Amino acid sequence: MSDQEVIDLVADPDAHTLAPVDRAMISLASKIVRGAADVSEREIVSLRDCGLSDEEIFDVVLAAAARCFFSKALDATGTTPDAALAQLAPALREALTVGRPIDLAADPDNVPVSDRPEGGKQPGASPDARAAERQPVPRVQ
Repeated sequence: MSDQEVIDLVADPDAHTLAPVDRAMISLASKIVRGAADVSEREIVSLRDCGLSDEEIFDVVLAAAARCFFSKALDATGTTPDAALAQLAPALREALTVGRPIDLAADPDNVPVSDRPEGGKQPGASPDARAAERQPVPRVQ
């Protein structure tokens, strides 16, 4: 998919031209994210009607649930998105960044030139000075 197709899909999944099986998988995953207890037989039957086996449907459930678990664990520990995401085109980066902002200070060399001040140099006196400005991340005991 092109960057614009991904941006459009994130903005409005229903408006994007997707195969019925992809639309059904996104619908199930979205329902799991919003409230797994609300998943009904309707979502399962929809995926079966698209040709997925029960094992494949279970894979979709596990993938969505694992992603939720991972996101909650990252949020609970104060982890910020990987600074390498800053290399994405600005519109794509904005569409895909949900929750905590990208921690550009974690890897200042990964800041795209388009986001740097005039001259393309990273702001700040030194890596040590930038590190001192960062907030400590809470640690799980």
